[in-house]
Amino acid sequence: MNHTSSTAVDRRPTRGRAGAVLGVTALVAAAALVATAPARAEPLASPTQAHTVDITGSDYQFAIDTHGAVPAGLVQLNFTDSGPAAHQAQLFRLNDGVTFAKFVADLATDRATATSVDSLSAGGVGDLAAPGERSIYQAMQGGTYAVISMVTDSNNTPDFAKGMVAQFTVTGHLTPQQLAALHPAGPVAGVVTANTLSYSVPPVLAAGALYRYQDADTQSVHEFLVGRLLPGVTAADAKAWFATLTAPGGPSGPQPFVDAGGYGGVAPGTGGWFCVNMEPGNYVAFDLAPNITTGAPNATLGMVTGFTVA
Repeated sequence: MNHTSSTAVDRRPTRGRAGAVLGVTALVAAAALVATAPARAEPLASPTQAHTVDITGSDYQFAIDTHGAVPAGLVQLNFTDSGPAAHQAQLFRLNDGVTFAKFVADLATDRATATSVDSLSAGGVGDLAAPGERSIYQAMQGGTYAVISMVTDSNNTPDFAKGMVAQFTVTGHLTPQQLAALHPAGPVAGVVTANTLSYSVPPVLAAGALYRYQDADTQSVHEFLVGRLLPGVTAADAKAWFATLTAPGGPSGPQPFVDAGGYGGVAPGTGGWFCVNMEPGNYVAFDLAPNITTGAPNATLGMVTGFTVA
């Protein structure tokens, strides 16, 4: 992955233009979902019963196995990057009345429209070096979901422009109360919280454990992107590197970490769960979503923190 180009030049500044309205748009879209909901919701078999969706990314396409119809409810999303380049699987729920064809067309001409007017951020797996596998859990309402990768190559061409955009459908409808009751089976070891410009992260995440990711900022989309620090690099070093992303001439040297997944952007005030299927070591969490005020990637403004997997 060319993190310099994807962050400072192409990927995040474009999303920054969308991000200036995304918080408000997301809330309006969420309200529209409630307003247009059918009178009767689907029965909920079990709040812990998860349907599996497997997504495989490669250069440059997605292969999605939904294992049959995906009912509204808890979904375990497994993302495999078979590479050879780094990719992500960011989900967007298309707003009612928006077709996948319109989303793709807008994505090609005006990403702000595609990712903020046409749709609602719906989680997924962050940038992941190949080969790699990550799993998350997401409470999913019925509708059409787009899966895209916005990672760019050395020429600043985003993955989705090369074909890394796909879709799948979630059937049925659940009430907000039913969605709020969903949770994975088994214990949750802790909570990672995204605030306005900071994270609250336990200093040590247990390898193999399940954690909740919550965007506590009700106005802005935040990601919980994760990188495994290179030997000899500290979280403070990574934070200083992020501060140079938007500087003239680009960042000060190559990125000091290997992309390790994390949780994709979610609608403000929402969240999901992620499995820590990472090797033990030192990691850094960062948010490249655009700041709602300045449009700069939040990581350049200090939204970077370190933690250890053990």
